[in-house]
Amino acid sequence: MGDKKGINNNHLKQGNRGLVLRLIATGACNTRIDLAKQTGLTKMSVSNIIGEFIEQKIICEEETEKIEGQGRNPILLSVSEKAPKVIGL
Repeated sequence: MGDKKGINNNHLKQGNRGLVLRLIATGACNTRIDLAKQTGLTKMSVSNIIGEFIEQKIICEEETEKIEGQGRNPILLSVSEKAPKVIGL
């Protein structure tokens, strides 16, 4: 037997949340669909994470991004002004 270590569900959950927050904070992704494509997470997982962040006032929704064609216009996401801030040196 080898020394295999599994990833704890809570650890994976925190890693996914950190990744989503980092992508929004750096401007790499600003919609749920962009986040799902970039992270490989399902649309539902991304929506659940964003929902928690909105509830905690970490992320806020901005005006919708206008697109041509059919379907819903994506809602832009950004870090909330009320979110806790950290300064690193």
